[in-house]
Amino acid sequence: HSVALLEAQREVGFAESRTAGDGARRALAGSPAPLTPCRTKTKELLDEYFRKGEASLDTHAQETFELIRMFLGHRAKQDAGVAATTQPPLSRPAAMRCLSSWLSRVNARTARRRCAREARDSQRQRRLQTVVRIGADMSRPEAECDHLGAAYHLLSANSVRGALQELDLAATSAGAGFRMHFDRLTSIISSSGGTSAPCVERRRWLKHQLHQWRSQGVQDMMGPGLWRIYSLLAGELDGVLPDSMDWRAAFAVCVWYRCPSGPSEVGKNEMEDSLREFEAAVKRHGSSCCFKPTPPCASPGGEFIALGQATRSARTPQAHDLQFNIMRVVSGVLELGDFSDFDYPTYSQQPLDVAYAWHVSLVLLTLLGKDTSETGFQRLTHQYCFVLELLG
Repeated sequence: HSVALLEAQREVGFAESRTAGDGARRALAGSPAPLTPCRTKTKELLDEYFRKGEASLDTHAQETFELIRMFLGHRAKQDAGVAATTQPPLSRPAAMRCLSSWLSRVNARTARRRCAREARDSQRQRRLQTVVRIGADMSRPEAECDHLGAAYHLLSANSVRGALQELDLAATSAGAGFRMHFDRLTSIISSSGGTSAPCVERRRWLKHQLHQWRSQGVQDMMGPGLWRIYSLLAGELDGVLPDSMDWRAAFAVCVWYRCPSGPSEVGKNEMEDSLREFEAAVKRHGSSCCFKPTPPCASPGGEFIALGQATRSARTPQAHDLQFNIMRVVSGVLELGDFSDFDYPTYSQQPLDVAYAWHVSLVLLTLLGKDTSETGFQRLTHQYCFVLELLG
């Protein structure tokens, strides 16, 4: 994919070499002259990345460029009519809107795959039980539990409509004597699902209701599937995050269903607050946390295919997923620094696989209005050139 991405950059005329100036003097000795990206062609470049790299880029890479393209789309609208030299930062509400839209897309894809797989597994298990337990009471509503689980996953993808459809299927698929009605839950999902700030008071009221139910033992009567949905809608996230499909679904739950503790926190900086709350939840769950924002190569049992078979040393701190680091940079939680947060450990276990890191970093610099003469980026450029020379 390295050659395809470089060809895309050349064909759109994205950058030109710069020879003199402070930027060149600040670059590392012996490194190539800094590039001057053309901001107006960044979206065109990303489109070309998708076209050229469609066959060679894996799912993770495609979704990463999709995330940057969504941030860039809002930036382009914001910069319309503004002089290029001013380079205002991406507004917080715009960044939050495009992050929310991206999370909806990627989690919806994961939810469809997850629900289809669980439905097949559940159907296979029920057939096996029918063979083993001929004549036994099979009226317990296993299918209903399946649909409640699917409703939870769809809510983590911000698909309120899909969750309501699964609730309807759960009610109609219940066995004799186990018929359930979800009219009240349907109303709560319709009014409180898929957004955070406007529903704070509703979540606080529902959280109070959950505390009362818990003291009365209602939780055991509901069952885990139904209780999990109520907990999600009430903003009691610690108990439901471990059931998320992956770290992106868990983070989306923090984005759409968190319940700020005070009125001063509502709407202040939703993206930064959501990231910090998610990181705090990961820390609370400790080393056994199953929704850490780790790259796909470190999660061979997850939704993504591992990129390598080697295992990292237990003494080496696990890198965060590249997508998570992009979110942190755009929100202001993380500084670009030496670009180590975009290097190969964030997406691969192959030390020479730096092409992806370089192209992502270049587009990200353009998005943030930064200079490519940054020392960290020039060091990454040097590494990329070395790999290209090795490849001939």
